[in-house]
Amino acid sequence: MAKESQLWKLIKPHFPKDAHVQRIETGGTGRGVPDVNFAHQGKEIWIELKSIKGNHLTLTEFQIVWMHKRRASGGRCFILAKKNKELRVFRIRDFQLTELLQGNVNWNTEPRLSLVPPYDWDTLFKFILHSY
Repeated sequence: MAKESQLWKLIKPHFPKDAHVQRIETGGTGRGVPDVNFAHQGKEIWIELKSIKGNHLTLTEFQIVWMHKRRASGGRCFILAKKNKELRVFRIRDFQLTELLQGNVNWNTEPRLSLVPPYDWDTLFKFILHSY
């Protein structure tokens, strides 16, 4: 099973109960579209899932450009990364396009939120929904 699929299984049951959540699996039809989309309380959120071993948040150019364009149009895009048992949340709006394209955003970049088990799911989703 792909590492992002395991991360998806970890977070899926914890979305707000009244949220509309969709896992996105576009294959070749929508290159760069983040892994998860959800809407809650009038807000639409896009999340790219990354499960890593080293320090690299390997994002394709398509993913970076898609999220940057969506953010520039008012969208809310995040990277949710997992390394070992720690979860870190990065907001796309915090980075310049060049930083992302050059790979300057990685595990060692200061996250907006960091969680360790037992995960405080309420804090995670409140942050994602209200941090813009």
